[in-house]
Amino acid sequence: MFKHRNKIIGYLPNGCPVREIAGGSPDHVDGAPADYMSRLVREFDSHTEAMQELVERAAGDGGRLLTADEEAEVKRHEEAGKSLAPQIERWKNIQQTRTQVTRTRELLPVASGRVEFTPAAGGMSQVERTANEAAFRKVYRTAGAFLRDDALRRGRSKDAAAGERIVRALEHMLTSDTPGLLPVPFVGDLLGRISAVRPLVESSNRQPLPASGMQFKRPVITQHTEVDVQVTEKTEVASQKMTVGSLPVDLETLAGAVNMSIQEIERSDPSALDLVFQDLAAQYGKRTELRAAAMYVEGTDTSATVDDPIDETSTAEEIRQALYEASGLIYAATDGTFPNVIYASMDMWALIGRYSRAINPQDRDVLSSPDSLTLSIAGIPVVVSPALPAGTLDAARSSYFETYEQPGAPVELRALEVSVLGWEVGVYGMFAGVVTDAGAFVHLAAGS
Repeated sequence: MFKHRNKIIGYLPNGCPVREIAGGSPDHVDGAPADYMSRLVREFDSHTEAMQELVERAAGDGGRLLTADEEAEVKRHEEAGKSLAPQIERWKNIQQTRTQVTRTRELLPVASGRVEFTPAAGGMSQVERTANEAAFRKVYRTAGAFLRDDALRRGRSKDAAAGERIVRALEHMLTSDTPGLLPVPFVGDLLGRISAVRPLVESSNRQPLPASGMQFKRPVITQHTEVDVQVTEKTEVASQKMTVGSLPVDLETLAGAVNMSIQEIERSDPSALDLVFQDLAAQYGKRTELRAAAMYVEGTDTSATVDDPIDETSTAEEIRQALYEASGLIYAATDGTFPNVIYASMDMWALIGRYSRAINPQDRDVLSSPDSLTLSIAGIPVVVSPALPAGTLDAARSSYFETYEQPGAPVELRALEVSVLGWEVGVYGMFAGVVTDAGAFVHLAAGS
């Protein structure tokens, strides 16, 4: 029921009052419907607040990007909010409809031809008004009696106005009235979590793929020009030509496919075809991360190693010293840039993580948490990839590790196999990676 108040805005010639209805918005709902809608809104707000908390946590961690686990958590809350939105909208519409019906019932005038409406002009005592209002209720005891009178007038005298005043209250049709039309959905991941994490690829210097060819050459400067002090006026200035070499880059094609029956595609709910494409995309992501790791290891094979490599016996002070040494080496090799990431394998993530405080994980050396792969050392973020071989811990300038990938990869393919009523479905993508300067990477651990 909607709360409402009414006031008299005029009187009929027979003294009966005509009332105006105020209020009746969904904000004034009493009873179970309001409680149910409030619960839906609170649940929607809880998911929104959870997503906001994840983003704020990442911002507080040095403005980092969300981790894969955090991204999955945001997606879960986003999907939950999307499922609640149509329910909230439906209940809001139901309450608005009830408000309109209530107003219509209260504002029904007396049938025209018998009396006419005139604005309230005063001159009628409270006793007279009360008596006339009682007389009005006696004539029209119920809404049905009122409608019956107008219905008779419309039928016998063809009174168009009487017909227009007949307002029909619509029946409310709910999902509980038609359970046979509502399918039972599957909730959750039917095939388990489908996700592909590519931290190494995402942190690399991603470049557009050349327009053609399965092999291309990446130009690199092998000798820079020279600038020096002029010895005296009118003497020769420093001069050295720039030479440019190239690195060969081979494109690889990664692909996978299955053959599905047309019945499985057309009759499954959730769509088996969509799930297969999602899983193929996930496997493509995992495989490209493995290939990127192999290309990275090959390209950094000649990189320098710090004098005192980090291992299980290293102290926090020795880790700090190794990092500063690596930063100096990278600065010299790249003509003025410092490392912006540290690449680590899973075992080295666990080794470094032990230096974060158990109660308050934030200190000036290591920022880490055992419930995610988030880790930083002395303010430098650590990129942890399960694809990197054990013992990998490298200070790096990520712009010198380039990856190339086909736009839109993984690309979906499908072909009808008419003879067996099947569909061949698959994905493919072209991928390559190259380290352009091994000097921009320094091994912090002996096993790197």
